[in-house]
Amino acid sequence: MSGGQLADKQRGVVKVVWVVSTLRRRGPTNQLHSLLAHLDRTRFVPSVVTLSPEPSDSLWKDFAALDVECLSLGLSRWEGLLVARRRLERLLETMTPDLVHTHGIRADRLAARLKGPWPRVATIHNFPELDYPLTYGRTVGWLMVCAHVAAMRRLDLCIGVSGAVAQNLSERYGVERAVGIPNGVFSVADTVADLDEKRALRRRLELPEKGPIGVVVGHLSRRKNPLFLIRRWQALQPAAGEAQLLFLGDGELLEACREEAKGDSSIHLMGRVGNVNEYMRACDLYLSPSVAEGLPMAAIEALAAGLPLLLSDIPPHREIVSLAPSVGRLFRVNDAADFALQLQNLLAAEHASMAEAALALARGELGAATMARRYQAEYEQLLK
Repeated sequence: MSGGQLADKQRGVVKVVWVVSTLRRRGPTNQLHSLLAHLDRTRFVPSVVTLSPEPSDSLWKDFAALDVECLSLGLSRWEGLLVARRRLERLLETMTPDLVHTHGIRADRLAARLKGPWPRVATIHNFPELDYPLTYGRTVGWLMVCAHVAAMRRLDLCIGVSGAVAQNLSERYGVERAVGIPNGVFSVADTVADLDEKRALRRRLELPEKGPIGVVVGHLSRRKNPLFLIRRWQALQPAAGEAQLLFLGDGELLEACREEAKGDSSIHLMGRVGNVNEYMRACDLYLSPSVAEGLPMAAIEALAAGLPLLLSDIPPHREIVSLAPSVGRLFRVNDAADFALQLQNLLAAEHASMAEAALALARGELGAATMARRYQAEYEQLLK
């Protein structure tokens, strides 16, 4: 043990090592960054260990800027199958953490096999029985469900990113210790964008200046259900008038979405962008027709930009709206008529009060500071 580590132990500071596959820019990585940015550094010392080499869109520098120690095993997935556990154990022995916290199926399964004395916590971001089969196919997906659940049952604590995720782990899979801590957003706008700011943003982003604009953010996959939204949007034209729809993101359904939207000038597939917040502040509402989520960061980031929500009626979406019912509307999953009704109601609603309620929710219950306090309380309770 080094002098610094000994001093930390003597001060009663808790050292937590987070283990992830990589720090690739995506929802769970953004959530981890928000957590570490709001961690009480007088009580907790954070480190991050990645299993694989970093991709081009890594947030490594963003974590380092928080004064977080970042280390990498640099293993390919095939190397990881053979030597990851032993190498991680050796590294942890030198780091002497009080707690190991993993994110993602790969890291969670690794943590379940660790032989060291460290209490092991995992954050669970999904409903396994929905996410894995939809993403990887029925056979591979169900093998992944079985493997991940087996790992979760061996961990000391599983934290669902929503109450719905935690309840599913407990009731469906018998995970003995599962709690829900909602994802939290890092940055919240001071005010809702006014008409002049929206117009300026739309000109800079080359978006139509007239009419309401709805925005969707995320991976274009079956789980996110973008084809339903494109078809339903087209069916509503011209009833929706000058309304426009933006998709920010790419994925395996990108070409299918382009083909479905061909010839419709009201639908814009923008691909991946680095300035999502600017697009959100230029828009008027956020939409998600997803069939499965954990607790979507994109929807919470939309709240932080002051956007009303139109969400499919799945448990995590219901959880968001239940915290402040005035922030949006829910429609039954894959129900065309209910989607049309709720969209028309939302477009006709008074948005100013909805926007203020959205900002308040993002600052409070769904803020990163609130999320960090809840995580810290769970760490301290576990270590007792």
